[in-house]
Amino acid sequence: MSTFTRPTFNADDDDLERLQQEFFANQQKPAAKVIRKGDSSQQQNKRSVFAERLAKEKDTGMPTLEDVEYEPVMDPHPEPHVPVSKKMIDLTSMLGQVLGDITEHTVDKVTPPSLPEEMPNKPARGQKDGFPKPVHRSEFKRRLEAKRNNTKPPRPEAPPQVAASTPVKASSESLLDSSMYADENNRRIQEMSEQELEEARAEIMNTLSPESVAILMKGLKKKHTEPVENKKKVTFQEPESSKDEGQELLEMKNKYFSDVPIENEKLAWIDDRFLTNELKEQLQKEKEEDKSQASEIEKVYRKVRFDLQGNIINDHEDIPVHKGLHHHGDEPEKAGYTLAELFYLMRSQVPSQRAIVLSTVSRIITKAKHQQSDETWWKILRVFTGKEHAAPIYLRSALDDRHLIALVGAVKALAALVLDLEDDWEETLIAKAVDFNRFLGHIAHPVLPSGSRALERKGLNDKLSELVDRVRQQSGVADEGEKEDDAALAEQDLARALIKMNILPRIRYLIASENRSELIQGDPASVELLVRILVQLAEAGEDVCDSIEEEELIEPVVQWGIVKTQWPMTDDGNVFVYPSLAAVRLLTVLAQGSKHIAEEIVERMTSLLPFLVTNPDIACDSLKRRAYALQLETLKLLRVLASYGFIAPILESSQEPVMDWLRVVLDKKQRDTRLQGIRASAAIELLE
Repeated sequence: MSTFTRPTFNADDDDLERLQQEFFANQQKPAAKVIRKGDSSQQQNKRSVFAERLAKEKDTGMPTLEDVEYEPVMDPHPEPHVPVSKKMIDLTSMLGQVLGDITEHTVDKVTPPSLPEEMPNKPARGQKDGFPKPVHRSEFKRRLEAKRNNTKPPRPEAPPQVAASTPVKASSESLLDSSMYADENNRRIQEMSEQELEEARAEIMNTLSPESVAILMKGLKKKHTEPVENKKKVTFQEPESSKDEGQELLEMKNKYFSDVPIENEKLAWIDDRFLTNELKEQLQKEKEEDKSQASEIEKVYRKVRFDLQGNIINDHEDIPVHKGLHHHGDEPEKAGYTLAELFYLMRSQVPSQRAIVLSTVSRIITKAKHQQSDETWWKILRVFTGKEHAAPIYLRSALDDRHLIALVGAVKALAALVLDLEDDWEETLIAKAVDFNRFLGHIAHPVLPSGSRALERKGLNDKLSELVDRVRQQSGVADEGEKEDDAALAEQDLARALIKMNILPRIRYLIASENRSELIQGDPASVELLVRILVQLAEAGEDVCDSIEEEELIEPVVQWGIVKTQWPMTDDGNVFVYPSLAAVRLLTVLAQGSKHIAEEIVERMTSLLPFLVTNPDIACDSLKRRAYALQLETLKLLRVLASYGFIAPILESSQEPVMDWLRVVLDKKQRDTRLQGIRASAAIELLE
């Protein structure tokens, strides 16, 4: 039996080489042999019998001439052997017909080379061994030394000039020659006497023509007079309409409204002439107040420091370094963070750092809303609501974070800015149910803030254009002008500014169950805050409700907050597995906003039936008030739908529970509570 071991799967090259050496050393018999054969295509096929006979007949044919042998015949007069050579072209013979003979001249005297001669009028610079002396090239230092010594700067030595056989034109040499000639002429004229000058003048007058003399005199005058530049002035003729435009307003008023008194404060925006002295002083005072207020807010933005809990740090307080409030900011020796530093750290590359900063900002906003009576806190809140620092844009951008820890902080900060975070929201909704019953469910249209306008319903083309713009924004950086527009709109109308910043698609992605959002699994409290933000936005007006409906947010909210929940609320271990009060409240507000939205909500009312047929008293004590709030909000929703003429299918199933509610209130033996009384009042209004 062979002792050879086959290589395993994990054997490396060294193991394979060792096994090969053992195989050859032991001369073991291989299990198989490889016999190589020649290529079958190269082998000739065996010919048939007929082909062999035919080839044999061809080989035994007539004898050819090559087979006959002859004796050679000798030449009686042999010639000598001459080797064959190629005929070459003789270029020398051909050039003789074109070129003549080359002859050499005899030279009697040879002149050796010499240095070029120097010009007599221009002294050469001192030279030695053919090299010029070194010259300092800084002309500025020469003039400065001459000025200090009150002497004229020495004239630079001219380089040696070579007498050239052909004249060379150079601008610098011509200027130098002309100045030298002019100086020499002036010197000679000064040395001449009066008689010599008269003789020279008479000679010139007799030699030149009067026209030439006039041209020379004219050029002489131009040299003595300083040149004066005549600047061209361009004037535009003012249109007549601009001159009479201001008078037309008064003429029209005197012609058509002569009896109407002039109200300067209402006409001041048309023309400054309507501004009286009092109005001018008032406008100037308002500008100064706005400027001073802006400077004070900027001071708060740059100087006031906060700790991580959102509290203001006193400048004179000595905080140790181990508290972790010192950092590499504008003033590293001071503890705490300014709002400017917090806004900068919102864009940090570290997710945990972004989360801490956003949580700190949410605490600051919450405390500023609760302490608006304090001037400092009011200015702090003005930083977040004003357009100067664009705080809503920072918070909206933070909502696009991909890390869960930073996303939770962004939701808290945005909720602190948008919502009025009451300590007990359930009690607030119960109190609103009392007013709802008092005014028979009629809700007044909200008054838009000054400077804002309702959102327009968008068609298919508008939605496509908006989608393209959204893709472009994601691929690049937003324009500075667009940021300023969003910040200005956020100062006037925060709800519509957030919708313009595409907050609805982001919320839909975060609360949609089919997207498997980490926020739903990791932090349901943040999802509850997002739904409450939707409620706050929907209360801004019908146009916002239409935008929420167009974004298809109703279905994911109903699925998360109502359908996929547990009922009744008998255990207070995990309160987020129970129905969301904010989800039911959103349906009520949307139904109040538009009739076509209410018609869509009617189809989803079946999921609210358990809230009506189940007695809230069976809930645990900590969640009993929440169960009553859910029941009251469902009754309000049914009342709104009935006002439109929509009859929900759950009304028939809820008749018996409604009668029980009324019996409890009317029975004197049973002591009814405040919540039971509000519920009975809402039921009576529904039956009417």
